[in-house]
Amino acid sequence: MAVTQLVGAKIHRREDPRLITGHGHYIDDFTRQGAAYAVFVRSPFAHARIKSIDITDASKAPGVAGVYTARDFKGQLAGTHPAAPAFVAEKKYIPERFPIAEKEVCYQGEIVAVVLADTKGQAADAANLIQVDYEELPAVMDTEKAMAKGSPLVHQGAADNISWDLTYTGPEVTEAAFQEADVVVKEHILQNRLAPVPMEPRGVLAEYETYDKKLTIWMSSQNPHFIRLFVSGAMGLKESQVRVISPDVGGGFGSKISPYPEDYLVPALSRLAERPVKWIETRTESLQNATHGRGQYYDVEVAAKKDGTLLGMRMTQFLDVGAYCGTFTAFQACTCLMAGGAYKWKGISARTIGILTNRVPTDPYRGAGRPEATHLVERMVDLVALELKMDPVEIRRKNFIQPTEFPFTQNFGLVIDSGDYDKALDRALELVGYKELRKKQADLRKQGRYLGIGISTWIELCGFGPSAATAPATGGIALVESAQVRVTPTGSVIVYTGTHSHGQGHETTFSQIVADQLGVPYE
Repeated sequence: MAVTQLVGAKIHRREDPRLITGHGHYIDDFTRQGAAYAVFVRSPFAHARIKSIDITDASKAPGVAGVYTARDFKGQLAGTHPAAPAFVAEKKYIPERFPIAEKEVCYQGEIVAVVLADTKGQAADAANLIQVDYEELPAVMDTEKAMAKGSPLVHQGAADNISWDLTYTGPEVTEAAFQEADVVVKEHILQNRLAPVPMEPRGVLAEYETYDKKLTIWMSSQNPHFIRLFVSGAMGLKESQVRVISPDVGGGFGSKISPYPEDYLVPALSRLAERPVKWIETRTESLQNATHGRGQYYDVEVAAKKDGTLLGMRMTQFLDVGAYCGTFTAFQACTCLMAGGAYKWKGISARTIGILTNRVPTDPYRGAGRPEATHLVERMVDLVALELKMDPVEIRRKNFIQPTEFPFTQNFGLVIDSGDYDKALDRALELVGYKELRKKQADLRKQGRYLGIGISTWIELCGFGPSAATAPATGGIALVESAQVRVTPTGSVIVYTGTHSHGQGHETTFSQIVADQLGVPYE
């Protein structure tokens, strides 16, 4: 049957033949003539004072072009690592973070030195010759212990190891709901820390043109626009002097959005050494130093009537920030805004606490606080259903926001614009054969076998809005996009867009849109 509309049609992706036949171009496929290779020396301790660094033997090693420590970058890089305020506009403490440690390291893997050599092997050999004298300091790795009285401080300026403590809405907004309740269910919900582990680790290739004062960076990044903004500022360059090229990206999951210390150091090294510099992350470095995801837990209580009507929720988010605030760490606090899910509540009180530990920083990972909110609210709805001996489907139906009630505003100001949740749930139940599954579950249970059936709904806060509205949350970073569509004299169409594809299939999607709108063949 002929396809009359491309958007939504089942078609083969345009980019797949290139990628699955090995013709993709990833960061390690790129090099520049005369490039030096960088290997970083990292702290083996979670918390230590740097007493001295001896680079004598490393500097004399074969093929070494230079060995650098923090003081070498003082005139090359300005400012500290950026940390957008996101959903916690008033932070209590943001630790300063230079891309390379000078006096103290605060997590295992923090950079203390870097070697440049003609080959990666020579750089690695020389890095092993660097002698760093550390004085190990007390470290704290657990969020609950970090807040305890007398706990070691990650940074001297952070009392109680708290980066932020913000209440969106206080307990008073839920007081009436809890007074009306027939049942109150409480739970401690954990979201474990994890390493994103993309198939392709990070990598940076930088070439600074000394006389033109122009910088070109090739890197595995989900958002080259952010990198250009931050690196140009740190190096004292205009954005127009910096070009960032992000080729095919072998996975990111959010971990390749924010800038890293290496993203500043490699371009600075190119300017220092007056030659191109390349660095490719090892798998060990990826596991230990790429920002981690999640790492948070919640104390939650929900009030409900005995007929299953949900009344109120009180929740506190305890977020493991790590040793430093990542650029968008605080975006994970949007869990608080999404905690109500698809349901009507008389009141929700939400508080978020960002806790510093001697661990690698956390940053957004696959949803950045929104999947965590779904886990939280759906788990609590299930527990209420269990307490009241209700079917988990029926308790959801009873509390859904109805189509006639949109736009619906939760008590802390989040506006939910549209939806037909009953219809969506009905379709999902139909597709899986829910009634038959329940019957099968009952039959198997008689045999001593247990079949689990889970029900979950999902809505997501996204499309954060125009830059003027989002500037307070992003630290002034514009959330804008532009595109150009050109029709050539031969009738072909060229689409220019700054949206980066790292697995989403943009070549296919944009081709579908153009084919439908302009009436040109998809091919």
